Amino acid sequence: MLKSTVWGCKMDDTKKFISALRGVFESYSRPAPSDAATMIWLTTMQKNGIALPDAANALLEYVSAPGNKFPPVPGDIVEMVKKPVPVELLATTAYGVVMDAVRSVGCYKSVVFDDPAINVAVRSMGGWISLCQSDTPDGVRRSQFAKCYEAALLGVGSVQLPLAGMHGDHVVYIGDRAKCDALLSSQQAKLAGATYKNALQISKNNGDENGL
Repeated sequence: MLKSTVWGCKMDDTKKFISALRGVFESYSRPAPSDAATMIWLTTMQKNGIALPDAANALLEYVSAPGNKFPPVPGDIVEMVKKPVPVELLATTAYGVVMDAVRSVGCYKSVVFDDPAINVAVRSMGGWISLCQSDTPDGVRRSQFAKCYEAALLGVGSVQLPLAGMHGDHVVYIGDRAKCDALLSSQQAKLAGATYKNALQISKNNGDENGL
């Protein structure tokens, strides 16, 4: 019987992956992979740095795709997981996060997003307070944010200080707390491109109202 832990993976993650793998093969009316074959699957995921929960999700996506008429091989799942997410989709997701924060947090509190590119994009649009109070039509604002966010993905380094609200002493973390802490603890912003020349100069002078 194949053991449930491999190379430090969590037992639950390994069990869930193996269960998903067997379920996929059963859905194709094929025998479940042997212990030796399953070990090859696990080894391939580990060598490619793929987390088992991500691999399990990719297995389910593979089955859902109408063109996949045969069971997957490990390389299919590696390719699916490592396939780059379109920048447009990243920007759309990020915009949703920002708008949720605008509605739930508002302009009075300072914020820091766990995605550095979001912080830069908000700053390049005039800052947190300005964005919260903007009456720009949503379609226009969404397009502006997408352009700023896509540019930030090319130039942002690792750090942004909080985006200041009207009551700047209260900082709200948006997203993963550990990532927000990491951004707050560092004092340097690595920004690239003409879009951020003004923001970079302000950050060097420690005069930016948003703390960049």
